[in-house]
Amino acid sequence: MHTAFPCLLFATTLAAAGNTLAAGEVQVNWIGVEQYSDIGRATYERNHTMNRLTAHLQGLGRHLPNGQILTIDVLDLDLAGTLRQRPTGELRVLRGGADWPRISLRYTLQATGRTVAAGEEHLSDLDYLAHVRQGDLAYEKQMLERWFVKTFDTP
Repeated sequence: MHTAFPCLLFATTLAAAGNTLAAGEVQVNWIGVEQYSDIGRATYERNHTMNRLTAHLQGLGRHLPNGQILTIDVLDLDLAGTLRQRPTGELRVLRGGADWPRISLRYTLQATGRTVAAGEEHLSDLDYLAHVRQGDLAYEKQMLERWFVKTFDTP
C-alpha cells in the first residue's frame, strides 16, 4: 500500500516594486515514500528532505501564470551521494560516480480547470559535481529547477 504525503501551498505571491503579482499554485504529493531509493534513513531526515524539496518546488510556482495549478507526485528519490556509517554517525559522501541524484515524478498542469500539460519524468544529473552549489539538497534543487524551466518554459 502506498502512502501519499501531501504538501500544499495555495497561492504564492510576490511583492515587486510595490505591486503584488499573483503566481501559480504548486501542490506536491510524496507517493510511496517507504519504497524510495534514498530519502534518508531516519524519520526526521525523510521529513526534512520532503519539507525542503516541497518548499523549493512551491517557490518555483512564482514563475507560473496566475491561476495555473501544478500538481507534482514524487514517485521516487535517490539523493546525491551515498550514506557511510562512521563511529560518530552517518555521513553522506559525494564521489561523482554512480551516486548522482535521481527523482521520478508525475505532473499535471491545469489552467481554468483544463489540463494543459501532463507527463512523467525521470530526472538525473550524472555530472552533478561539475555544478558548484552549496546548501541543503543543492544538487536535487538545481536538477528540479532545470526541469521546471525546460518543461514550463519559464525564466
